[in-house]
Amino acid sequence: MRGLRMLGCALLLVAGEACAQAILAEDASVDLWPQVTALADPDGKLAPEDAFAARDRFAAPKGAYATLGMDKIVTWLRVPLTVSAKGAGTWVLDIDYALLQRVDVYVFRDGQLAHRETLGNVTPFARAPLVGRTLAAPLEFVPGRATELLLRVDTPGAKIVPLTLSRLSAFHVRALDEQMLQGALACLGFVLLLYSLAQWLALRESLYLKYALLVLCSAMFSVNFFGIGEMYLWTDHAWYERHMAGVTALMATTATALFVEDALAGDLHPGLRYALRAVAVLHTVATVAYGLDVIDLQVVAILMTTTGLAPGLMGLPGALAMARRGDSVGAWFMFSWLGYFVASAVMVGVVRGRVDANFWTLHSFQVGATLDMLVFMRIAVLRTTARLLERRRLRSSFSGYVSPAVMEEILSGRLTPEAGGEQRYVCLLFSDIRGYTMRSESMKPADLLAFLNGYFDGVVGIIHRHGGTVVSFMGDGFVAVFGAPQRLDNPSDAAFRAARALIDNLAGVNKRLAEEGSAPIDIGVGLHAGEAVVGHIGGRKRHEYAAIGDVTNVAARLENATKDTGYRIVLSEEVARHLASREGLVPLGPVSLKGHTPVDAHGTDPIAAGVS
Repeated sequence: MRGLRMLGCALLLVAGEACAQAILAEDASVDLWPQVTALADPDGKLAPEDAFAARDRFAAPKGAYATLGMDKIVTWLRVPLTVSAKGAGTWVLDIDYALLQRVDVYVFRDGQLAHRETLGNVTPFARAPLVGRTLAAPLEFVPGRATELLLRVDTPGAKIVPLTLSRLSAFHVRALDEQMLQGALACLGFVLLLYSLAQWLALRESLYLKYALLVLCSAMFSVNFFGIGEMYLWTDHAWYERHMAGVTALMATTATALFVEDALAGDLHPGLRYALRAVAVLHTVATVAYGLDVIDLQVVAILMTTTGLAPGLMGLPGALAMARRGDSVGAWFMFSWLGYFVASAVMVGVVRGRVDANFWTLHSFQVGATLDMLVFMRIAVLRTTARLLERRRLRSSFSGYVSPAVMEEILSGRLTPEAGGEQRYVCLLFSDIRGYTMRSESMKPADLLAFLNGYFDGVVGIIHRHGGTVVSFMGDGFVAVFGAPQRLDNPSDAAFRAARALIDNLAGVNKRLAEEGSAPIDIGVGLHAGEAVVGHIGGRKRHEYAAIGDVTNVAARLENATKDTGYRIVLSEEVARHLASREGLVPLGPVSLKGHTPVDAHGTDPIAAGVS
């Protein structure tokens, strides 16, 4: 019998008419929407008796099933009832949408107002006719009496009104089933939130912090949407009741934009990265404005429908680029966005009154958000793993060449030594030990190696303290670059100060050699500055950081010129003109360099010429 009634009502709805009456009989639950007719009340001043008297003006609702869209005007709903003998007694009127601001319920019997209830967020939770997550009230029905329900719906947001009359047992079964579902999904969100925060604390990976914000906002949106927040978290707190839906939706978009920008950073055009940050800023500003009641929910709805999907659309080129090169992160992103787009489109359709409101459509956004949370966690793990491997590669490439401070800059991503090379203005420092040939002939190989390692240990520290990077060791000499990978305001001055520190370091080195009964050493240093291509050179399995260009050749030849000019330090005019002070510099004029045109140079720290 129930199936025949539903089929008959469905045919009437297709024809644009409402089914004549809802029948309360032996069924434990009755869907009222097929019998609903609606009347707009633009002024909101219609009294219940007047609405009852205007029954002939009610018409079948326009739009989709159980949803009236986003109109701000007050709407009256009318449901005529037939109460059989088996349908007498208490029934629970349930409106399975928790975000309605106010719904006044009127029961008319034989043309007289017999009972009224007020539901919605305007009613204190403890004073609700039936305490629960939905808008519900117990109503008494008497058989053989002409009975009608009138509902006055007044809410600034979506008018989603899935109406049922159920016996108390059926109502509780349905309520408990939904509570179990919401509890399970809320626990999932809570676990993912704790995990992401723990990962952020352990790894200091900002991607997890952005993911945590996304999980928090998505979970809180669902908690609010299904009435769990009002029931357990912010009971009778007016601000939360009015604003949580808009705030969580806006901030979820902010978090998504930040997450996508971070996860796809290396594959997104800089313009798209800036656009994603702009979306995040826009939605954050809108959140503050909405929270302060500067804008209303209608503006939030417009913003969400126009820019809510922007993070996915802007991230699509980066995801495609990753997928084309075989990175599974790109495929995961596209899978996530497909589900999210479908779920969001369904939910927007319900809110706008274009898609039927039922169990699946009302849960569509929650399903899409849960899918997003799980897939984004997978993406966060994959990206973090890739970044950790990259950090290991960088540490392997640069450890010992740069200072610990610069190493941390590189690992954090604030310094990016480009694998393909980039042009930089740098200063090259070449240095070697004078008299090394004779010393190496008189020492055992093991002793010579120990001597060089001890000397270079102090030298590397000096270079690092002045912001330089040791890029190569060559027997008794080494090469350092200033200005890459760490940018310096004045690479030439930093390199010159490092050269002076190397000379000052000789006193301590020679003191230790004297204590060991060994002859002292002397060094030569050559400096030149200019444009060079800096980056990794070599194969994928074996490479090193280097500076390529004429500046390197000139610096090497200036270091060799220290043997003939009589100065420990020989620097080009290009370096000298950038020094904070030229004190102590002796102009050498054009210095002849093997295989190169002469270069104007200066010397400092005189030594005996001709030492080899």
